[in-house]
Amino acid sequence: MTDADIAAENQVDSFDEETFEILVHCSEQIELTPRTGKRLINICKILQIIWKKPSTQPPTPESKTLII
Repeated sequence: MTDADIAAENQVDSFDEETFEILVHCSEQIELTPRTGKRLINICKILQIIWKKPSTQPPTPESKTLII
């Protein structure tokens, strides 16, 4: 596997509907600056990359909400 293949595999272009709804709900509960919002989105992207790995079980909706 080349570096380009690994980079393409580890890219998150969008969130699924469930993750997006969780992010919106959490963001409404606290006051976020634009920079903090960007950090939150980047953390969620990293989590999606981890959850996509074949060796990892996908999270349940409850655990996903708790983690985010």
